[in-house]
Amino acid sequence: MNEIKKIISIRKEHVALQSNASIEFLNVSNGEYPLVFERKSDDEKIIVCIAHTFCHFLYRPALSGIWQWTDISGLYG
Repeated sequence: MNEIKKIISIRKEHVALQSNASIEFLNVSNGEYPLVFERKSDDEKIIVCIAHTFCHFLYRPALSGIWQWTDISGLYG
């Protein structure tokens, strides 16, 4: 249950993860891993990378800030 709360918290913290943000898949190659996609709002851009053994996302607040890297692999086992 704590993992679900953490995921919900991450989603609420980032406007680019809200339902009205755009999404673009960056590596479309026959469903191969890793899955990489970009979520973008007016204020933030996030690049998400998901593979069998890890899940990371790279985000840039306000589109002019410094890119920050977050590893959320621990949420998945």
